[in-house]
Amino acid sequence: MLRPARHAWLLTCALAVALGLAGGCSPDAHYQVLTFFFTGVPAPGEEQAASKKAEKPAAAVPATKRTQREFFQEPQFFVHGPYGAGQCDKCHAVTASKPFRSEAPGATKAASAPDRKSIGPRLAVPLKELCLTCHSDKAHTVAQAQGLWMHGPVADGWCVACHSPHRAARQYMLLGKSNVELCTGCHRKPDLLQAAAHQKEPEADCLACHNPHQGKSASLLKAEHDEWQPHGKGG
Repeated sequence: MLRPARHAWLLTCALAVALGLAGGCSPDAHYQVLTFFFTGVPAPGEEQAASKKAEKPAAAVPATKRTQREFFQEPQFFVHGPYGAGQCDKCHAVTASKPFRSEAPGATKAASAPDRKSIGPRLAVPLKELCLTCHSDKAHTVAQAQGLWMHGPVADGWCVACHSPHRAARQYMLLGKSNVELCTGCHRKPDLLQAAAHQKEPEADCLACHNPHQGKSASLLKAEHDEWQPHGKGG
């Protein structure tokens, strides 16, 4: 009887010879020899296919399922003309030593006015006059000559109550997210809802019925006078 050590040695030699012979045989014969001694040996072609599959990059995710990265985008703004053109001196003093532009009419008088601090030391002219230097059609004298009423902030030259002087997300540099939000900042909604027309359409755009600056009556109704029409003629 063979000793265990000699039996293991003979088995190893037989295995080496079988593997050596199988190396020169066909893939199928090689597979048969290996499966005689081992389990789990991949069939011919499977190992090569698995290797190629591992090397192949993963299929691209369809565009419909791919998560799109959202890049930050600068919000779009409407810009006041002089501000967009870099003409800051149209509204502001050129130097800190000159609170108002020397070429502006009445600048000397304005600079020494008692209420100078309340209108800001860097404005070219007092705020009440500033916007009218370009938007002269909104002047109180023009409205008075046409027999028109004026919206309170406009009559006081307080244009910044409704408009941003530089830029805003809404056209005409209007403040607020909507006209309703803007108008109800001063005109309390409970008071407005006392009018039958407002009760019928409480969320209607205020400018659909009202002028923002001038009108034939205190209500500034567009039906009586449409300030957007040429020459201020309503229709």
